[in-house]
Amino acid sequence: MEEKITLKKHLQGIIFGFAVVIICLLFFSIGKSFQPSEIGHIRRNAIPTILIPGSSAGPHRFDALVKDLNHRDHRQHSLLRLTVHQNNTVTHTGSISHRDTRPFVVISFANNHDGYNNIRRQSHWLQTAFSYLKKHADLHTFNLVGHSNGGLIFTDYLERYYHQQALDVREFMFIGSPFNFNNTVQSQHTTMLKDFIRHQSRLPRNLMVFGILGAQTYSSDGRVPVQSVDASRQIFQNHVAVFNELLVTGQNAQHSDLVRKIDVETLIHNMVMHTAS
Repeated sequence: MEEKITLKKHLQGIIFGFAVVIICLLFFSIGKSFQPSEIGHIRRNAIPTILIPGSSAGPHRFDALVKDLNHRDHRQHSLLRLTVHQNNTVTHTGSISHRDTRPFVVISFANNHDGYNNIRRQSHWLQTAFSYLKKHADLHTFNLVGHSNGGLIFTDYLERYYHQQALDVREFMFIGSPFNFNNTVQSQHTTMLKDFIRHQSRLPRNLMVFGILGAQTYSSDGRVPVQSVDASRQIFQNHVAVFNELLVTGQNAQHSDLVRKIDVETLIHNMVMHTAS
């Protein structure tokens, strides 16, 4: 009799153990389905603004700009920073809040050196960054802001890789980008400008492009000639839906300060916050 009771208790213990395991697995499975991605919970209607700094600048280049834009919008927008390494891997800091439909994503490169050959490498790495955002955050629609060489990287990407990735880029703003490097004679094209013009038919026809030219002096922003930035007209005009340029002068019209020029911040804010979803 005692042996039967012991056996019954043993069987009850086994059944209870199995039940606990099944319940644990069920909760784990449910919990896993609601786990955020490593980047965060992303809304389907989110339209991030991708920012790329110029050569030698790192992932914190736009921190002050984002802070200013948050102040203008009276809310704290998410800031995600991606770094693309030379072995084609991506690391990130920050995340995107599920409440935020207009987050900021800064993409920088471990190799952030100057020169056309490196710009082409960086546009290839930008393709990797977009693939990362699609895979880990299911993001497909973007606005683009590039300062200095960042605008050249975006342009090279739009002509060489954009149509391969099934993305939707709404608006693109370049700020002080030297499309003809230091050349002040627009009829004398560098190899890069020749390539951009040669492949301009690959640009998205529905793209809205805004160019910012800085003039600390009459002829340059202290680093990039106005004529070099203005050479962008030979690339974009009549090949995208909208192309506008703005020449800014006076205080904060120096090359590195352009991103925080009041006029420029206003344009970025309007572009970012009022893009139709």
